[in-house]
Parts: sequence; C-alpha cells; structure tokens
Amino acid sequence: MKISILKKESRVLHDFNDVEWRSYNQEYYGKGTEWKSGKCSIVARDGKRIVGLARLQNDGGVLYLKSIVVV
Repeated sequence: MKISILKKESRVLHDFNDVEWRSYNQEYYGKGTEWKSGKCSIVARDGKRIVGLARLQNDGGVLYLKSIVVV
C-alpha cells in the first residue's frame, strides 16, 4: 500500500494491512488493525512518516483500528 504525503487534504485510510504504526512515545507499536493508543504516527512500508488520529472500534474489549484520518 502506497501512502502519498504530498496531498494536503485530510483523508481516511481504510486498508491497514500494510501499514505499520507506533505511538508518539514508542511504547505501543504494531501493524495492520491492532491498536493500543489513541494517537499515532503511521509508518508506511517505504519508511515515510505520517501523523494521524485514530478512530477506534471496541470489539469484545479489544480495541481495533477502524480508520485513520491523516493530517
């Protein structure tokens, strides 16, 4: 999944399978739809860093990443 950071408008990403993420304090990290923090920097496969806000979905007590609005 290629993520372009050239566009200035915010957008929502729905496909997270190839996206790695980690929290600002590096305490939480993972990839795909796993999620443990409300705010993150997304790290794409090419190493480019994108800052975004997460929308979480609670499924049986486990938080999953539903979408990320890239800012």
